[in-house]
Amino acid sequence: MTGSPTVVLRRDTGPDLLSEVRQTFRSLWESHSTIPEAVRAEVMLASGEVIANIIEHAAVDGPVDFTMEVTVLPDEIEVKLVDSGREFHLDLDAVTMPTEMAERGRGLAIALALLKTLSYKRIGGLNHWTLRSGPFTE
Repeated sequence: MTGSPTVVLRRDTGPDLLSEVRQTFRSLWESHSTIPEAVRAEVMLASGEVIANIIEHAAVDGPVDFTMEVTVLPDEIEVKLVDSGREFHLDLDAVTMPTEMAERGRGLAIALALLKTLSYKRIGGLNHWTLRSGPFTE
C-alpha cells in the first residue's frame, strides 16, 4: 500500500460538500489500489448517506463546520465525521428500512446494512459519527 493511510477534509456543509467528499475518496483510492472495489463503493455510499443526514438535520439552520477523516487500516476503512450542527436524537438500534412506498428515511438503514460499524455520539457540543467497513475480503 502506498500513500498516507489517513486523509482529512475540513470545510463547512455548504454547497458542493458531497462532491468534495467523493473527490476525497477518489484520491484516497488512487493511492490504495489494494482496497477491493466493493469496499470502496460501500464506504462511499454509506458515508454519503450519513453526510446527507448531517446536511439535512444538523445543518438545518445553515452551513456548519464539518470534518471527515478517512483512515485505511490493515483490513478495513474507518471514516470519522464531526460536525458542529444540531444534536441528533436517534437510536441506531431502532433504525429499520422503511416500506418501499416511503419517499424518505432509507439513508441510515442503508449505511447500517453496508457497514460493520456505525456509531453516533454527541461530545463537547459536536456530533461524532464513526463508520467502519467490513474486511477487505471478496
